Amino acid sequence: MKLRYLKGLFETHDLHFVRAENVFGDYWTIELQIPYPMKWEAGQHGAFTLPGKRVTGMPFRAFTVASAPSEKMILLGTHARSPISSFKHTLTTMQKGDVVRIRGPLGWFVVRDATSPIVLLAMGVGITPARSILYSLKDDMTRPLILVHTSSDFHLFSEELKALEKNNSQMQLAFVQDREQFRQSYTSAVATYGQTALYYVSGASHSVRSVKKALKGLGIKGNRIITEGFMGYHAPKRTK
Repeated sequence: MKLRYLKGLFETHDLHFVRAENVFGDYWTIELQIPYPMKWEAGQHGAFTLPGKRVTGMPFRAFTVASAPSEKMILLGTHARSPISSFKHTLTTMQKGDVVRIRGPLGWFVVRDATSPIVLLAMGVGITPARSILYSLKDDMTRPLILVHTSSDFHLFSEELKALEKNNSQMQLAFVQDREQFRQSYTSAVATYGQTALYYVSGASHSVRSVKKALKGLGIKGNRIITEGFMGYHAPKRTK
């Protein structure tokens, strides 16, 4: 594993809470201010703690950074199901200026080269690293940028991503609701791009493993598949 993927493990940063928005149902976005320059790569994640706040249960949570470095802020997206955890309740009810600490960002779910077509296969809140990557490449019109996002109830960030698509002829976004549509979409992508593309798969760990296996079954080599499994996250039940 390359050192660049783990560099953030040895860094901590104190961010300032700006706002939390309940965008739909149990879905939230959280914006954090970066008080000084930070470096990370689109698609990476970090471990977050809430200094000075009383939290029961696990005192930290891992979140993928949904914003691109060029946006100069940290954006998170989460599905805080009922009953909401103590950590997420505290995070979503913080006051402006409160400190949120991150260790990182770090991780391997990043753009690997400047030429390969990119196929992002996101499930549920697995859309967060996909958003970061698409924003980082929003002006790249030299290669195809494909996103397929599946969710049974809500497509987080879909409207702003559709706005990016309108300004980049190489972006092709699909928002689907069931397993079969999702399977058909990534099968079509494989038929079109084959081994030339890099396939990024993100979502609940068991779903990521299943899609990776399916991609290999379609002939894609393991070194062309990059995965990010969200431990402890269970995707909502899908329609058949």
